[in-house]
Amino acid sequence: MNRLAIPLALASAMTMMCQPPKSTSSAETKYIRVPMPKGLVSAQADEIDKDWNSRIVHLKGNARVRIYTATKDPHRAMVMRADEVDLNETTGDISPRGNVRLTIDERK
Repeated sequence: MNRLAIPLALASAMTMMCQPPKSTSSAETKYIRVPMPKGLVSAQADEIDKDWNSRIVHLKGNARVRIYTATKDPHRAMVMRADEVDLNETTGDISPRGNVRLTIDERK
């Protein structure tokens, strides 16, 4: 039994050393594409929750919504940044809360 304990301990230590380090930040950005009545919206936030019954997507923490518009220049998009945003897939309503900023960006 003593001979088996040392190789198992070494194998366990090697497995722990070979694993990638865990992220120290608790907030990793999450991404989602949301179908809206007049097109697709891409969004990102620290937290994304969806209420399946009301079809509302809740973005929390550093929320960013990229809205592609039908303008003369198809390479531009409106970008909304806010602390929190609710996206209603049924009505197309976008409800930002907190520090809100709206800019025009080049489409990426």
